[in-house]
Amino acid sequence: MPIDPELLAALQARMAAQRPAADLAAMRAGFAATGASLPRPPDIAVEDRQVPGPGGAIPVRLYRPRGALPGGPLLIFLHGGGWMFGDLDSHDAACMHLAAQAGCAVAAVAYRLAP
Repeated sequence: MPIDPELLAALQARMAAQRPAADLAAMRAGFAATGASLPRPPDIAVEDRQVPGPGGAIPVRLYRPRGALPGGPLLIFLHGGGWMFGDLDSHDAACMHLAAQAGCAVAAVAYRLAP
């Protein structure tokens, strides 16, 4: 299956933005910008929530496609980035696409990045 042209362009932009990377902050900014530029599917309800954790509240973003059954399946998503990059916003489009294609709710969990 060929890669979507918009996704390919976004991935190429990410690779170009990361070479050469001046520092971690610049690399994180490039990663976030790429995620923000990706197309988002329609008809996905998005809700920011928090769940209790041992060190305080943990941010979670819930994605529900139209027609998803309440109490139905839930996919837990932990974003990529090698524990150094990414957040709920950088993977927003990916989670929306997962919810749309899987036809179930997706819960993206924000976790603390490495220093």
